[in-house]
Amino acid sequence: MEVGMVRVIVPATTANLGPGFDTMGLALDMYTEVIMETGGEGIRITSEGEGSEELSCSEDNLIYKCAKKLFDSVEYEPKGLSVRIINGIPLSRGLGSSASAIIAGLLAAREISAANISDYELLKMATEVEGHPDNVAPALFGGFVLSRMEGKEIIYRKIDVDDKLLAVVAIPEFELPTEKSRAILPRAVSREDAIFNIGNASLLVYSLLMKDYSLLRKAMNDRLHEPYRIPLVPGLEEVKRRALGAGAFSAALSGAGPTVIAFADEHNSESVRSAMEEGFRSAGIESDVRILSLNNKGAIVYR
Repeated sequence: MEVGMVRVIVPATTANLGPGFDTMGLALDMYTEVIMETGGEGIRITSEGEGSEELSCSEDNLIYKCAKKLFDSVEYEPKGLSVRIINGIPLSRGLGSSASAIIAGLLAAREISAANISDYELLKMATEVEGHPDNVAPALFGGFVLSRMEGKEIIYRKIDVDDKLLAVVAIPEFELPTEKSRAILPRAVSREDAIFNIGNASLLVYSLLMKDYSLLRKAMNDRLHEPYRIPLVPGLEEVKRRALGAGAFSAALSGAGPTVIAFADEHNSESVRSAMEEGFRSAGIESDVRILSLNNKGAIVYR
């Protein structure tokens, strides 16, 4: 049965977490909200919140394009469509803003059209748009998600994370498009660096499963992407150094950057927040530093 109006809330995500390049993602308590309603005439799109002046309100809007992708796949054509976007995720900052938009558009369209599409099929559609599942999977399912592609198949598993662990995200004032951040990476890496990352990625999973956060400082070190992105993020190394000095369990580039994420608890999160802000300021960059809970619920749909 078709639904006339639906509200979808999708969390932000952080990917890689250091060594888990293109395979690990984690949902955060920061959200994109979409209200989609059928009726009226034509397509009406409005946006507000983070980066609203940059978001298209025409039919090339990413949320609408994803909704239409699903509508077309089930041969559904709404009689007029209104899309209201309330965005709480900074754009092009390494916090999964595009992944949340993709999941929001697909989920809202599935609900509106009453399409018989499973979560896995929806994940595959999202991955077709995004290119890889590391952000779209935790945006959809929440928690810490391990994922990889094998041909057209997506293999993934979700792990619920400790609600006492906090993320401190230092969001600098400048944007860094993912395309630019990926273009700087080498085509091949050494065996030594590959082994280093495999070991740390394994330790990272163990650390989160067993809540042994003493491992995180070393486990989140990376050699496959973060060293190459240092020139693109002024202050990166200083922000990480100050976060660790203030008691953070670990710190790393969030996704493709430029946001830096650190993990802390209620006892040291505020000192870590201040230290990261000062780290960027020492490089002449202002930042918005937020303390966020981790999200185990994933995307939520309200009829």
